[in-house]
Amino acid sequence: MRLTNETDYALRITGELAAIGAVISAKELAERTDVTLRFALKILHKLSQAGIVDAKKGAQGGYYLKKSPSEISLGEVVETIEGPIHVSNCSQPDYLCPRASAEEACRFHHYFCDLNSRIRRELYETHLSDLMRDPAKTL
Repeated sequence: MRLTNETDYALRITGELAAIGAVISAKELAERTDVTLRFALKILHKLSQAGIVDAKKGAQGGYYLKKSPSEISLGEVVETIEGPIHVSNCSQPDYLCPRASAEEACRFHHYFCDLNSRIRRELYETHLSDLMRDPAKTL
């Protein structure tokens, strides 16, 4: 499994917003996170739609986290950009495995479903505030 650059940038953007703790312009946020302004705006729109960030209009406007960093999990940010996390087709709820038969399940199905659950649990148990306290935290 590999997260896209868009997800990496979304995590950088939300992390920067958490560190700043105030309203910041999209332009400054893009510069601080080394993301092009156009791509940052696209990501901010998705994060806004998901209720993770909000925008303040006007001359002193910009973007800010809508919730506390302790309330925003990495899983929430990842799934906002990537969609539901699935390490394999067979970890999707309605997937019909061509290797399974009526008598026997695919030998990999249980493993990939378990792996998927562990990854999701780790991402949803880790919040932006955790990374702010310990930037060296490994996921």
